[in-house]
Amino acid sequence: MRSIACLYLLRQVGRGITMDVQELSGVIEQLYDCALSGDWLDVLKLVRDKTHSNKVYFVVRDVIKDSVVDTHLTADFDYNPMVPSDYLNNFEHDPWFQHSLGALEGEITRPSVDVPVETFDALPIYQNYFVPLNTHYAIGGIIIRDERYESFLICNRGREASEYADEDIKAIELLMPHFRQAVRIYLTLQSYKKVRTISQAINSATEASVILCKEDGTILEANEMAQEMLHNEEAFLVDGGYLALNKAHLNDRLKYYIKECAHFKDNCISLKRDIYVESENNRAFVVSVLPLSRVDASIHTQYTCVVKINSQKQVRWQSIQHSFELTPTELFVTELIFNKYTTMQIAEELNITVNTARSHIQNIYEKLNVKSQVELMSKLSLYAR
Repeated sequence: MRSIACLYLLRQVGRGITMDVQELSGVIEQLYDCALSGDWLDVLKLVRDKTHSNKVYFVVRDVIKDSVVDTHLTADFDYNPMVPSDYLNNFEHDPWFQHSLGALEGEITRPSVDVPVETFDALPIYQNYFVPLNTHYAIGGIIIRDERYESFLICNRGREASEYADEDIKAIELLMPHFRQAVRIYLTLQSYKKVRTISQAINSATEASVILCKEDGTILEANEMAQEMLHNEEAFLVDGGYLALNKAHLNDRLKYYIKECAHFKDNCISLKRDIYVESENNRAFVVSVLPLSRVDASIHTQYTCVVKINSQKQVRWQSIQHSFELTPTELFVTELIFNKYTTMQIAEELNITVNTARSHIQNIYEKLNVKSQVELMSKLSLYAR
């Protein structure tokens, strides 16, 4: 399947599309991985960066039941998660959605060109959703549109940005056939899914350490990998049956994220919080906190969430600082970017303005000779061990 994807890419590049074949091939490989895992966030972040968007939506609807099957949203700014969730209950009133009804499966739409926001900025849909979600320009892909399912990929930019260019459209066009195939694989797998309870799902997970927590951090379930990690890794603590991190400031964040996700019960939008943890023995981990969703959690319905722990290579930050002559502040900002902080979060962490944070980020990009966070992460990986 992946060799076919590469052949398709080469044919498209041969037709004059100036794309990085290796990069897009990697995105396509991730798409098919997403079809198996059901977690589309990482590939959506790549699409967001590739198209210079401020957010990207992914939506799958069951047309017969008139319900949302799956939705993911990735944004480069902070937002109230209830706003996009509420939007999904009112999207029929969106002039851009109405415009998309004339498109067929596999087509790319440019709603902000055909229906500029200035033509409906007095409507409640604009004030209630477009403004708080910083939406002004858009391109959309109709991934699936048949008698049973409807699926969309929507890329947005804010008012301060510019309209999408032809190369952005070509990037989405190049990925669209693979999005369509990946989503169909995902829907097929969902229909045959055999795991019916969260306990079974957690204990059968082998790709990561998975823990089920109550809102106060009490561990309810932990798979074998998680039990081993909690027992052997000094970065993690189990105090009286509670999950904790051994560094106070990280543990405060963990407790906040667990409570936030435990109380976030809306399956119409995804919420994921990550914490980067380093241990004294030069090991690093990404601790991801997620609400219960997309699985039957009938035996644990009251204020619970899932915590996943993945090992990560340790980055040699001092080598990076020396190689690229970063100031101490720039090094710290680089670490925050690596830990997936937003520009606003970086500004808050350093107690500076957002514009100053953007200046630091731009200086870092120039010193490391990269143009995006994707390129930055790739270069930082060369300094991991």
